[in-house]
Amino acid sequence: MTTPKRERIASTIILPAERIAQLRTFAEAEGITITELIERWINAEIAAERLPDILPNFEVTAVEGRVWFTVKDFSFPTMTPVQAEQIADALLEIAEAKDTVGKKAMFGTGEDEISLKVARKRRGVLISGEDVQTKRAVKASLTPGMARDLARIIRNEAAKAAKYYAEEE
Repeated sequence: MTTPKRERIASTIILPAERIAQLRTFAEAEGITITELIERWINAEIAAERLPDILPNFEVTAVEGRVWFTVKDFSFPTMTPVQAEQIADALLEIAEAKDTVGKKAMFGTGEDEISLKVARKRRGVLISGEDVQTKRAVKASLTPGMARDLARIIRNEAAKAAKYYAEEE
């Protein structure tokens, strides 16, 4: 009998103690965590176009004036550019929230709809979705930096979707 493979939500990087000490010193000098330091490096590589501007497990695509959003294997209903902007705004607001209690945003809360919830969870951000009819659900944790990245990606795709309407006129 085989045990189902458990999805790994985080990974460990093994570095010599000397490198960890250097990273801590660098992060402390910047007033940030080591995670935030690494996220800055990743964003610098995206800005330099040496890394694609994507976030693995979060697919955002503009198609014919609509924005498609998938978290892992859970697809949300397509959104208008305005709806996508609202989700990006919620991600930014919650990522920037200093208090971790009670910050959340809900989209599609009707009984027959797929809902999307963005909430602050301790130091991170949680995105969850639920399809009431099929009982499928998804949860994904992000760092505040990842939430800001996802908001930027959603905005970029919303702008592409909005262009479609401008070209149609």
